Amino acid sequence: MLKSHGSRGYSENGEMPNLKSIYDLSDIVINPLTIGTGLKIKSIEALGFSKALISTSVGADGLENGINSAFLLATMQMNFAMYLIQLFLILILI
Repeated sequence: MLKSHGSRGYSENGEMPNLKSIYDLSDIVINPLTIGTGLKIKSIEALGFSKALISTSVGADGLENGINSAFLLATMQMNFAMYLIQLFLILILI
């Protein structure tokens, strides 16, 4: 199920038959986790599908060597907004 929000620039997705189908619809992935331990599979999946990833430090546990090269680290809510705007502008120019 895909529910588009048109001018808002994002969509809400229900259960998907496989990961590839959802990642094929995405250019940017965010991982806004604030609690948790261990390696976050969602971050690994996004990187494995070659998607631009914005994550908190919690969502990037175990991936510290990739900060600002493999993914962007948002240390504050404003960072998420700033990085999203930058990535949207890059996508528009491509």
